[in-house]
Amino acid sequence: MKKIFFLLPFFIFITFVNAQSSRSIAKYYAEKIYERVESDDKDVIATAKSIINRRNTGSLTVEDICKIYDYMYNNWTYVSDPDYKDDFQYATESLQIMQGDCEDFAIAIASLVNSVGGDARVIVIPGHCFAEVYLTSDKERVSDYLNTMNNYYTSPGARKIGVSKVTSINYHYDKDRTVWINFDYTSKYPGGPFMDTDDYTEHIVVYEDGTYRMAYLNIE
Repeated sequence: MKKIFFLLPFFIFITFVNAQSSRSIAKYYAEKIYERVESDDKDVIATAKSIINRRNTGSLTVEDICKIYDYMYNNWTYVSDPDYKDDFQYATESLQIMQGDCEDFAIAIASLVNSVGGDARVIVIPGHCFAEVYLTSDKERVSDYLNTMNNYYTSPGARKIGVSKVTSINYHYDKDRTVWINFDYTSKYPGGPFMDTDDYTEHIVVYEDGTYRMAYLNIE
């Protein structure tokens, strides 16, 4: 019992230190991402409007978010940061050179979505970063959006996405009952498969206004 008595405070201390470290890391990423998401930039807005072929901003349709995703997917070149350092590009820079790594893609595509009335957030997990886009607050409507997406990708001239039919939309369903679909460059289409993570992978969730939280999105 004495061994347990002496080890327990040490265990609590280590847990506290790890928690403090996690919060510091989350704060670091949230600040970097918030600074570089440029949803109000006139060039970002102009680019987004040209992609969806719309003069005014407002609620985005499924077709709109597919067009934004396709634009980025078709034109983006993945380039790793030198020496594996996190070199966060501003959205305007990324949209000019159309290259960068995962966080640069996520920041740029989130900026485009947000600039024309959508709602995108950036997610950081160990070794990766990606965007998610708000779809609905009614989970039962996901199947309707799936049908719309299939109609879009099977229409004449649509980009080939590697499957004849989208059979499911991959999303995170938050505690507030909002549905956020995967917008990762690795997924090939909006709502494509997430990168493999287990249920206890902690996600740093960064919103457009700079607020952030740490959550286990796979099990919320």
